[in-house]
Parts: sequence; C-alpha cells; structure tokens
Amino acid sequence: MNVPADRLDDAARELSALPDVRLCAAVTGNCNLLVSVWSRSAEETARLEGHFGERIPGLTITARTVTLRTVKRMGQLLHPDGTAAEHIPLEM
Repeated sequence: MNVPADRLDDAARELSALPDVRLCAAVTGNCNLLVSVWSRSAEETARLEGHFGERIPGLTITARTVTLRTVKRMGQLLHPDGTAAEHIPLEM
C-alpha cells in the first residue's frame, strides 16, 4: 500500500488494531506500508480493502497476493483445516 508520509504512523496504528490484520509494517521501496490479513473469501477481502480506504484518506492499494492454503506456520505443520498436525522445529 501507499499512504501519505504524514499519515503513515496513524495508518499503521489504525490498521494494526483491526482483528483481521495479522501484520502491519512500514517498509521502503515503491510502497510504504505492508499489511497482511486473514480472510475467508474474495468478497471478505474486497470488503476489508474498502474498509481500509474509508479509514485511511489517501491510501492506495498497489498490489495483492493471495495464499490459498498455509502448510506450515511457526514450526507447526498444518492439516487442511488449519489445525496443527505436528511440530517441526526451526533450525538455527
């Protein structure tokens, strides 16, 4: 996303407080704000994007990436329903 520089801190604070948002971070490059959300459908994603635009004046969504299924999260191999199947230690 791109947010006016003078609104970046407020935008990050506001978006990170939303329950669907899993990650909200200021970044460098062509865009200045990265937001990761969990949603259950394309319709819900579109609703969230509209909600973001209403809450943050000047916000522009510049790219979208969809992950249909998460296989592993935080060292846990996941069943198709999202529940933990087994723990796979992270190597350091």
